[in-house]
Amino acid sequence: MAFSGDCGAFFRLVAKGAALELVTAGFYRFWLATDICRHLWSNTVIDGDAAEYTGRGEELLIGFLFALAILVPIYLGERVLQSVRVYGLAAAADVETKGELASALGEGFADGLDIAGFSPHELPL
Repeated sequence: MAFSGDCGAFFRLVAKGAALELVTAGFYRFWLATDICRHLWSNTVIDGDAAEYTGRGEELLIGFLFALAILVPIYLGERVLQSVRVYGLAAAADVETKGELASALGEGFADGLDIAGFSPHELPL
């Protein structure tokens, strides 16, 4: 097994990809990943034969969008359930005014941050 690639060509590939990622706000990452794999595979020789990478950036983008379609509703559902739990705790404590409810919800959010290891005054703005 040997690598016959040129470091300069790989550097140009990565530099071009980094510039395109800046211009496209990161969406070029899928095509950059396929270009990198194609370069590395085609320049790796095993028993005299180079491998061929046939993946496409569109395939990676579609997979990413499918993952978002599955994970975002799960995340939002979890956040809604957490809000319902906090609201239920506030209602059980006989919260009488909207201000008290907002305060209780804020305390529940702060408790969630404390559990996650953050302090509200340490959050970046």
